[in-house]
Amino acid sequence: MSKSFKIRVIIPNTSKDFLKNHRAELQKEFPEIEVVSLSAGPESVEDFLDEVIAGPDTIRLVKDAEEKGFDAVVISCFANPAIDACRSVVSIPVVGAGIASLLTALSLGERIAVVTVLKETIPSIEHFVKILGLTSSVVSIRAASIGVLELEKDKEKTFSALLKESLAAVEEDRADVIALGCTGMAGIDKALMKELKKRNYGIPVIDPARTAIRWAEMLVKLGLSSSKATYKLAPPKKRTVAATKF
Repeated sequence: MSKSFKIRVIIPNTSKDFLKNHRAELQKEFPEIEVVSLSAGPESVEDFLDEVIAGPDTIRLVKDAEEKGFDAVVISCFANPAIDACRSVVSIPVVGAGIASLLTALSLGERIAVVTVLKETIPSIEHFVKILGLTSSVVSIRAASIGVLELEKDKEKTFSALLKESLAAVEEDRADVIALGCTGMAGIDKALMKELKKRNYGIPVIDPARTAIRWAEMLVKLGLSSSKATYKLAPPKKRTVAATKF
């Protein structure tokens, strides 16, 4: 990545352990990026409620990034929480990990499978798959039955579960591309591809976090950002956010 680019990666949760692990993983390849997490919001994003609660502080961090001169922002979550609102309040590119992953997958094959964390996460992914118009391309969404905050605790267990669901996606759903459905799975893609190749499956596996960073870099290089014909705000008015615990 060009050192002239400043990209902020926002983790839309409040877990300090997740932040520490994610920052360490991404900065091995992208030492120039800034990786931050929320001051207020859910501990992890695993359902529709988490997405909404993550919104206000995610928007704040996106606005702060533009004010501090960042060239682009990545929302490092497959669910892309608050991404439409974020794009509406800034002029710099805002890239969601889930959206970037699926659009990349579409360029690599015709039958996409998503392997995510919990079954409760599946409806959220189905929702934005419909919005993207990819319902006919995403042939399955499989859950490894491991929570976001559990992914790093037993890496062997995590890898085995992801491999099991990836194999099922290929053998039962006839998927020809796999998108990992959580940015907490960053760094696992190459090992999964290696295991699939051992079984004579030449299947690409997409790391959502790294893919989103590369998308952001591409948009900055091209001088492009979100259309203000779509992402625009209503006339100024008073907006307040309630502090509510769930």
